[in-house]
Amino acid sequence: MKKPENLSTEVWQQIEASIYSSNKIAAIKAYREATNSGLKESKDIIEQIAVEMKKEHPEKFVAQKSGCGATLLLFSLLPILYYLYH
Repeated sequence: MKKPENLSTEVWQQIEASIYSSNKIAAIKAYREATNSGLKESKDIIEQIAVEMKKEHPEKFVAQKSGCGATLLLFSLLPILYYLYH
């Protein structure tokens, strides 16, 4: 996606990095601060940018981890730890 004209290169890079890492809140905040736009307008624009970026470069998006693996590991180890220490 091409950088909007009303944003500096630095802000655009920050927005891109935030969107690629699935942190749209940071992207919205950066856009609002740079353009003095309202929350709804900024959210709508960032959503539109994110959709276009996902179409152009889906491989760059970081998959969000749910943390289920660590939770399952912890709960599977608890009975063993309880047995060992009691």
